[in-house]
Order: sequence, then structure tokens, then C-alpha cells
Amino acid sequence: MASPKVPSRFPFEYPKGWFQILWSDELSPLQAVTRSRFGRELIVWRDNDGRPVVNDAFCPHLGAHLGVGGVVTPSGLRCPFHGWTFNSDGILSEVPYTTREIRKEMLQTMPCAEDNGHILVWNGPPGQEPEWSVPHVEEFGSESWGEYFTRSEVVIKSCCQELSENITDINHVPILHQLSHIESMSVDSSGPNRTIRITEAVTTPLGINHTDATIECLGLGYMVVRFASAVEICSISSVTPVDLTTVQVNFSWLIKREKGRPRLRRVGQAIADETLRILREDATIWENKAYLERPLLLPEDAHIRQFRAWAKQFYY
Repeated sequence: MASPKVPSRFPFEYPKGWFQILWSDELSPLQAVTRSRFGRELIVWRDNDGRPVVNDAFCPHLGAHLGVGGVVTPSGLRCPFHGWTFNSDGILSEVPYTTREIRKEMLQTMPCAEDNGHILVWNGPPGQEPEWSVPHVEEFGSESWGEYFTRSEVVIKSCCQELSENITDINHVPILHQLSHIESMSVDSSGPNRTIRITEAVTTPLGINHTDATIECLGLGYMVVRFASAVEICSISSVTPVDLTTVQVNFSWLIKREKGRPRLRRVGQAIADETLRILREDATIWENKAYLERPLLLPEDAHIRQFRAWAKQFYY
């Protein structure tokens, strides 16, 4: 008798799309920081015009790590080993021990964008331009909403597919999270965009809030959630692969200002804290489950089947 096939924990490659790599205020002008993402060492820096740039962290000359002793100058990113300098397009612009002009793209550069207080990087087939743009969130920085009132980040041993699929898996909510059944949900998909409308009950230390939420997903890595309950809240969450077995989850929270309501921020913080509590409960499942390519789904699980059909477009 043949041995049964063992389910895979992580059968996915890295999906294409936009993924948050930093908050904007984590990167000052002419500063460089390193991050491990997509199974690669990356260096993120601002050029002389303040634009963010994302490159492979290893110098193509002899492999020095550009984030360990490298310097950002007005001419670009300078290697600490031999002083080779690369501009924001990855083109070699200076070599201190030669007079020949070598202006050639040598340092691999990933497309990046900056909006909503985030620096995002595009992951996709090598040499391919981004297929869609990062949506501007109107609430961020506006007079009525201001800046983020709180932010958080969590590292989870899972993958983008699992976390994104969980959004429409409404049948686990009363079992795992001990919350009321979701009263209603609708899903609309168009290309890389997916809009989910949910009415649910959220328990906070200040009582139960009946919340109407609209969730706008852009691919598997960037999501804008708008809550309408006792307060108006806009949350931007991102899921970025560290490697094939780990993701970095970032939350950025905005709350609409209202005069005469000093407790608003306290309520918003309670909702943000409750979201993190729920996420950690989910993470206990994600970090120990297997991904079944042919799960035993009931008619009540139809949204999971629909999600998987939509998500296939992000793998190349």
C-alpha cells in the first residue's frame, strides 16, 4: 500500500504585488537600513532627492554587504569595501581607483513606492514593471484624521496565502475567537482588488461594538480596513514575506477626530488591541496547520473556494 501524501506547510512561492518594507519615518534622508525579505538581504535607502530605493544588499563587485559600513552620498550608495558607488537606478556611477566610465546597471533594484506613510516594494518576475499602483488612502494625513495614532508589528511563521484566506473564513470566528457570528458578508473581486463588507460584533474592554467593516485588499500583501461603529477607524495592514516560512505583519491605525470626545483615542486603542489579540489566536492555528490543496469544504465554506480562485493570479 502506498504511503499517504503528507500535506505541505508552505507549498507557495513568493506572490507578486506591493509589500510594505518600512514605515516612511523609519528612513531619513541619505540613510540606509537593511531588511531580510523574500528570502533576500535587501538594503533600503533614500537618494539625494529623498526618494526611497531598494537594492540587493551585496555589492556585485566582490560581495560586500552594503548595509554594513556602506554610506549614502549625494552620488548614491557607496560600498565600504572598494568605494564603488551606485545611483538610484543601480548604475555604477563612481569607482575611486579608475578613470574609465563604466556607467552600467550592476546592482539589482526592486521597484518601490512611497504613500500612506509606508515604503513599499514590488515583488514580481525579474525585469517586469509593476502591474498596478499603490492606492492612496485619503484619510492618512488629512485634517480630520491626522497621522497614525498607533502602530504595531508581528512576525508569524506562515505565508501570505494563509493570512489572506482567513479574512473570509467567517465560520472560525465564533469557535476560535469566541465572538458572535458575523451577521453578513459580501465579496466583490476585480483584478488584484478584492472588497469585503462585513458586519460583526467586536468585544472590547469598554463593551461590545457592533462594527460595519469594509476591507479593501490589494493583492495578498496590502489591505485597508474601515470600521464604522462607536468611532470611525481606518486601519492599514500589510503582510510581507520574510522568507517562504515567515511573514512580517504591520498595522497602522487612524481614527477620525471629533471635538468634545476625548475618549476617542482610548476606544480606538482598545479596538487595535483586540485586533492584535484575535491575530495571535489565529497565529496559533496558522503556525501549526498544513495547507490542504483539496480541503473538505461544505457549501457554507464557499468563500474559501472563491478566494483561492482569485489568489491564483498572484503566483508566477
